[in-house]
Amino acid sequence: MRAQERDFRKTKESLERLATENESLRNELRQTMNDQSKQMEELQNLWSAMDDLEQYTRKNSLEITGVPESCYSSTEEVVMKVAHVLNVDISPNDIEFSHELKRKGASYSSIIVKFISHNAKTKLYKERKREKILKMLI
Repeated sequence: MRAQERDFRKTKESLERLATENESLRNELRQTMNDQSKQMEELQNLWSAMDDLEQYTRKNSLEITGVPESCYSSTEEVVMKVAHVLNVDISPNDIEFSHELKRKGASYSSIIVKFISHNAKTKLYKERKREKILKMLI
């Protein structure tokens, strides 16, 4: 009987120890899940902030499409010709940089131009809209 009582006591102590350990692990899991939830929320906020920043950096950029590659020797030349056609006074000093965007299977590439100021981009962009309206009226 004493041996069974000892075994029973050992089993009971072991069970209590396992129950305590199980509760401790549940608390740790709960804390880890809370931490993960906070990190996911922070990650979403960082992605959103990065997206806002990327959009802001593209604020002075403009994409020009539909110009065949054989019609120009430099992308800056295209920007200056487009500005001239739209009667917009833009100098090469207004352009920070410009380059081609190659697309598979396209007979022409797009040109990305980043202007020094938002004002220069806006002038060109507004005239583009007015040019489209004039074409529709004619």
